[in-house]
Amino acid sequence: MLLEGYTHVAIQSILDVSSGFISKWKKAFFTFGVEGLKLRYKGSQGFLNPQQRAEIIEWLKTKDKWNLSELEYEIASLYGVVFESKQSYYDFCS
Repeated sequence: MLLEGYTHVAIQSILDVSSGFISKWKKAFFTFGVEGLKLRYKGSQGFLNPQQRAEIIEWLKTKDKWNLSELEYEIASLYGVVFESKQSYYDFCS
């Protein structure tokens, strides 16, 4: 946006970010180019490995209908995992 002539004030308003945030990413871009804009955070390792996730998804596919409590129980009993956020269970459906 800076390259297109937007001011810091305009960018702050549009993106709801601070001037310092804009400066940080501007510096990263002019120092390292596009590579400087890539996020380096890889996230944490999940509680279930890819095979376990696939097994749960396959289990869900065998069900005509199920409820959240049933999914919670299945994951806890098979893998000893209880997610803190309900969203983690819903993510299996997306």
